[in-house]
Amino acid sequence: MKTISDGVSFINRFMDSALKDQSDRHKAHRREFRDNLRGELIEAKARRDVLRLEFVNESAVNKQLYTAAEAYFPADMFDD
Repeated sequence: MKTISDGVSFINRFMDSALKDQSDRHKAHRREFRDNLRGELIEAKARRDVLRLEFVNESAVNKQLYTAAEAYFPADMFDD
């Protein structure tokens, strides 16, 4: 009977350890995913900002058109 009890205890400890390891792995992957996503979004926004500045600085007409388009599409047009 003791051997069976010891075997069950061993399996329980193994399962607890495996669950903890899987949880830690999930947390690490989630953190890495979020960090990568944030970095990609920052870089994409910076690249768009550069293109925007180049366009606006190219001519007075571009600046005027950009300003008009900006008013046409207000920043709060989406419900986030």
